[in-house]
Amino acid sequence: MPKKRKLKATLVESNSSNQELSEHNTETFPHRKISSLYTSVTTLQCALGLLSPSSKPCVPCAYKIATFDVALDTKFNQVVRNARPEMCPRSKLIRGIEGTYGYQKDMSILTIGDGDFTFSLALARLLLGNRQDDISRSCIVATSYESKSTLQRVYPNIDNTIAELEKIQQVRIEYEVDATNLSETLSPDSRNLNFHRIVWNFPCTAETNGQDGQNNEMERNKLLIQNFVRNSIDFLKTNTSEIQMIHKTKPPYDQWNIEELALQNWFREGNRCENNCPLEFKGRIVFDKCLLPPYTPRKALDRKSFTCHDACINIFGFKEGHDYPVQIDERFQATIPECNNDVDELGNKKEKGTQIIPVSKAMIDKVRKIHLLYSKMNHSRKEKKRKVK
Repeated sequence: MPKKRKLKATLVESNSSNQELSEHNTETFPHRKISSLYTSVTTLQCALGLLSPSSKPCVPCAYKIATFDVALDTKFNQVVRNARPEMCPRSKLIRGIEGTYGYQKDMSILTIGDGDFTFSLALARLLLGNRQDDISRSCIVATSYESKSTLQRVYPNIDNTIAELEKIQQVRIEYEVDATNLSETLSPDSRNLNFHRIVWNFPCTAETNGQDGQNNEMERNKLLIQNFVRNSIDFLKTNTSEIQMIHKTKPPYDQWNIEELALQNWFREGNRCENNCPLEFKGRIVFDKCLLPPYTPRKALDRKSFTCHDACINIFGFKEGHDYPVQIDERFQATIPECNNDVDELGNKKEKGTQIIPVSKAMIDKVRKIHLLYSKMNHSRKEKKRKVK
């Protein structure tokens, strides 16, 4: 048997052998906060090297799920060095998987502050492909806080992205849209849409010179998020509509406490109702940008990208039994399903359709141990080669 296949066979066998794995990792380590934390099945299977017979455990995906902050697990970081996201075997894909993160065909989606519009492009490819007809009822409204000329000055490839988006009839691009004043800055046509998802990736206040100001402007950023949520609720027109905010979770971003912050100080029509927000925090999902190609997170007014293996999607949806005036629409499911019993600890589907599953300590242990074992086996193989030479 060739050496690579032999290595793969050993790892596959190890997936069902906790005893062998435990021999390579007996120390204790701090786990990340797993309360209300979920992951995509694809991300988990990629981390474990189970996407195909030729796959090997993916290091970038292991960090997304198990070791998002190296300060929590220094030993793992020393043995299994993190790798650039381009090392993920799925990084060259040009289109995501249907159903990714709750994005479903026939949905209307509003993207807020979408940097170079690559996130909106990812959604367009996912839900619409190259359609230029009216077959799909999907609609994507891609917005930026900046003017078109500013974006063209900052992002060198944005004209190609805009051109591809403009070819798709169901996509609308709007500039100078304020997340805290949608009712006046969105176009009249967009204001009347029934949005099923409103998405803002890595929200932050507008800063000059490409600086995000996260430390110095934390209080302003907190207020920004509250104003955004309050302003967005009237644009969620169905019972299954959601607000999604993707953000980093390492310090200082974990100090934002987005799951609680977003729902505070809610009021409507001038009447402050501190505890009567119709939305609730549904959970957070490990973010995997390889599921949404060609999305590239960009710094504000800066062409540079940034690492986001620690990022999570924070999901906010309507409370059960709320009295907020929305339409009943049973066509779409919530991003985070109520029942997750149809997937085993390796992410193998027992039934069709499952995309999102809870992260458990056992899952983190499995991912971590597989990579420690794989690293040790690779090291042993290299040592043998060195001795032969």
